Amino acid sequence: MRSVSPFATYAQACAITLARAHAQAPQAAEISGYLGTGKTAGKALFEWARAYAQRSRDDYEAFVARGAGQ
Repeated sequence: MRSVSPFATYAQACAITLARAHAQAPQAAEISGYLGTGKTAGKALFEWARAYAQRSRDDYEAFVARGAGQ
């Protein structure tokens, strides 16, 4: 059995909560129809999130580096 970190459990709970909240939106059926049942949208969102996280790390490292030189 694989051990799941507390952060992974927290992230999953957040994702489920967010999904349920969006499912309550008046446009939920329209959005679901637009996204379809495939994994393409999920993969695209995942890749965007990873790229955004990397960008945030890079920006923070640049910020710290500039502060260290002062």
